[in-house]
Amino acid sequence: MTSIGSFDAGTNVKFMVHHGLYCKMIKNCGTEIHNDALMRGVKCQDLGCFALTELGHGSNVQGIETTAHFDSITKGFVLHSPTTTSMKFWIGNLAKSCKMAVVFANLILPSGKNTGPHAFLVQVWDTIDHLPLPGIEIGDCGEKIGFPHIDNGWMKFNKFWIPKSSLLNKLADIDDNGNYTSPIKSKGKWFGMLIACLSGGWVNIAWITNDCSALALKIAIRYACSRWQFGSPEKLIIDYPLH
Repeated sequence: MTSIGSFDAGTNVKFMVHHGLYCKMIKNCGTEIHNDALMRGVKCQDLGCFALTELGHGSNVQGIETTAHFDSITKGFVLHSPTTTSMKFWIGNLAKSCKMAVVFANLILPSGKNTGPHAFLVQVWDTIDHLPLPGIEIGDCGEKIGFPHIDNGWMKFNKFWIPKSSLLNKLADIDDNGNYTSPIKSKGKWFGMLIACLSGGWVNIAWITNDCSALALKIAIRYACSRWQFGSPEKLIIDYPLH
């Protein structure tokens, strides 16, 4: 990340979103059925994004509105954005680059019980024409000052069906009949493990500030080694102790 950051900060963030959030989420919360997707991500054969934030909230995971209703007939989930504020928003890599997404949605059982936010592995773009798949609407949030390459995007689901295997099921699972189970009994511990990869992301954001400072210092030091100031004869400003 430091090497990429010395070239371009926006590209650095794209790298972080893909490896530090998308791939890490599959690694942390997926099982052996997701190994192929993880390997494709690690090799950058697929580029992914992390679709948590919604228009109606920031990082309040418990407040997301996107739903994933389990259909015991088709053995899959139906992703839906029930309100305008439930659209996924400010999702890095989504608008132009990624094929895959880890999508956070409330898992709804056939009984109607809401089991809370869960993570799902979802293909969002067609690999042939690079258009959103039917049932998904995707747009660009516009350029971000200083980070033009992140391509933040928004995404809405209109009853989009995904297979049961899309659920990253290390922390919780559901069988073909809609029976929900989890090996973790503490709800607080379960939730902490679900969003653990965000902690690394926050650390990386702090780390990026060092890289940005290094870029600024490089410019300043080069300038100081060529700028003459004061005195007779004048001196390079790098030679002034205060500078």
